[in-house]
Amino acid sequence: MNGDIIWAGVAVSNIQGLSDIIIEEPPKTNRPKRKVDRYKVPGRNGDIIVPQDAWENVPRNYPVFFHGNYDVMASLLMEWLYAPSGYQRLWDTFDSKVYRLAYVSEDTDIDNVAIYNGRCTLRFECDPRRFLLSGEEAYGFSGNDTIVNPTRNLAQPQIVVHGAGNGSVSIGGNTITITGIYDGMVLDCDAQDAYYGAINCNNLVSGSFPVIPGGEQEITITGGITSVEVTPNWWTL
Repeated sequence: MNGDIIWAGVAVSNIQGLSDIIIEEPPKTNRPKRKVDRYKVPGRNGDIIVPQDAWENVPRNYPVFFHGNYDVMASLLMEWLYAPSGYQRLWDTFDSKVYRLAYVSEDTDIDNVAIYNGRCTLRFECDPRRFLLSGEEAYGFSGNDTIVNPTRNLAQPQIVVHGAGNGSVSIGGNTITITGIYDGMVLDCDAQDAYYGAINCNNLVSGSFPVIPGGEQEITITGGITSVEVTPNWWTL
């Protein structure tokens, strides 16, 4: 099976010194399970369940085969797999219109096949969201306008604010107000963090970090904000 995996910015096909690696079959198409709060009530049949607007992580596994010096090849592959820590970007050619945020949480058993060959499964634990590559495009706005979320899911954008003084940004009915704008400051609505370079700006913001519901949504900028750049981070399950 021809294919490639890019993990934390490095393609498995481009690992220096590693050659003849094959992804033997595409990963299974896993979809997440909704998170549910479950309560047991004495004397009542069954459980009470309260569905959350949130989803469980999902696995994404790649069976691979490699040929060459077994010890050297296995070490190079494991260095590529384990060197990054925490959630990292994961992309592959089997679902090429999206990327995932993933981490490695398990050990990896590598079978030695005929002395020179190796076989193992690369196992990733993924955030349930499949981020659309189209959601990485930054949209520029210099006045009130609209933006269209092509999915049904609430997107949490990154917003770069330009201007000076005080102002506010509103998207989809959520408004954040900035007191003392740094030209080029960033509003990370997923992390709910405001910063300018290494300067933490959370003390300068109030209100709600904007989110983008599905469909067409109004964008309003006021005060000393001259323009914004919105990277929407569209996602699907």
